[in-house]
Amino acid sequence: MYKKIIILLFSFLISSISIVSVVADAPYADDMWYVGDRSVATKSECETLTGESYNNVHAESSNGVTTNNGTILLNFRAGSFGDGANKRSFFVRSFDNGATWTDPEIFVMGHDSYSLISYGGLSVKCVYANDTIYGFCMFAAINQPISQSHCYLIYSKDNGDSWVGLNDSYYINDSALNLTSFFADHITGQWNIHGGIELSSGRVIVAAYTDEGNENIFTAYTDDIGNFSSDDWVFTGSIGSGQEFSENMIVELNNGSIYRTIRGDGSPNNRHYSFSHDYGDNWLLNGQQGANFFPYHPDMVDPESWASIARLTSTSDGYDKNRIIIVWNNATSRIDLSVGISYNECETDGYNSGFNVTKELEDPEDGHQYPYLLIAPNKTIILTHRYDGGYSGKTDIEIVQFNVEWISDGMDTVIAPQDNEIEFISICGQTNGTTIYLNKPTINWTVVTNASMYWLQIDNNNDFSSPEINYTDINEYNYPVNCDINTTRVSFTLPDSLPSYDRYYMRVRAYTR
Repeated sequence: MYKKIIILLFSFLISSISIVSVVADAPYADDMWYVGDRSVATKSECETLTGESYNNVHAESSNGVTTNNGTILLNFRAGSFGDGANKRSFFVRSFDNGATWTDPEIFVMGHDSYSLISYGGLSVKCVYANDTIYGFCMFAAINQPISQSHCYLIYSKDNGDSWVGLNDSYYINDSALNLTSFFADHITGQWNIHGGIELSSGRVIVAAYTDEGNENIFTAYTDDIGNFSSDDWVFTGSIGSGQEFSENMIVELNNGSIYRTIRGDGSPNNRHYSFSHDYGDNWLLNGQQGANFFPYHPDMVDPESWASIARLTSTSDGYDKNRIIIVWNNATSRIDLSVGISYNECETDGYNSGFNVTKELEDPEDGHQYPYLLIAPNKTIILTHRYDGGYSGKTDIEIVQFNVEWISDGMDTVIAPQDNEIEFISICGQTNGTTIYLNKPTINWTVVTNASMYWLQIDNNNDFSSPEINYTDINEYNYPVNCDINTTRVSFTLPDSLPSYDRYYMRVRAYTR
């Protein structure tokens, strides 16, 4: 009999979790991979899709959504550069976390009176809210000065199989919500929506800009998008008026605030930013250049190009860390793209942006711009962008895919919550909270389906701040003598002794690698 008396309490505070880890192949940079032949819309494909000659084909302005059932929809515009009735929007979909994509399908057509906007913006901007994909379709008059945008809202409740607001020929019909008058009441000149999200409150908010005078930023939102009425939309007014700010996107923070990343088209060439602490009604100004300027990040160079931002994980959803991803041209020209992670909800000290883990997406062929981020259900990151490939004015839509491990050089891995929790079975055959007389006890807990290993911590502090036992790789391969796993339970005998008589707390996590 051992002299030490050990009391162990099993902690049920931690649910079982899995590590999402994807091994990359066909590298674009180390451990990054392309989808298929790197493009979902090559110049030759767009020639066939649009009926245009090869030399006139231009594909760009990709964006998309990930739906609750795991469908990823990516749309892009293709046709001749500039305005024209042939301007069309297409979409592709993936049902396997971005591994494969459907062939491009026509989404929305331009027509004789209006063309899908090409100047400075997206032709169709999709937002996922209320279990519905909403598409903001923006048009401009053909053969006239670009003076006013026309906006129609369409939607799909079946993950893109069918659309309310489009007829069988892919043209806007009377069932689309016409938002043109709503915006025209507030804005003169062309405007473009560049980012939209559903807040945790249910509010749908879009971030946009207008070229009235110098470009300036505005916001619009609705608290009842499902009602499909322009009466429910609120315009919050232009900000940064008279300054050269344009394309911008937004992300919700855990405290309910909103962070906005902004393209600045004047000096200095840095990413600008703003915060709203009242769900989009008001935005922080008073930057380094004056009261009507957005502040900028000195550590984020920007060659007058747009960026994309998206939340990867949130602790409020049970993940291990907060992670917000941004991608932009972190250089003086639109050549290579960089990707960054913020772990502190985009907090900034006035110089450091908070995106303190960054990596460049280098490619031997230059010309990558207009990026858009999509988060796959398995928490890999899908980046779509325009790829010039040395052909001025004739571009592809390209997809690359990577994970947090690649960005962080292996220092970070997504740990996501599972539905099933680990349950305590016994310790040395005894129930929870029992005094035992072994300093290398055998602990039994329920097995987690598809788990490849378990992480066990034992500490005499219930906050697990300094665990005496910390095994991160428990399975039968790593511990052939100490670990036994069957279909229902894991049995593990400590290889190392607990240090002394005490009251101990224990917790277990499951991993799938």
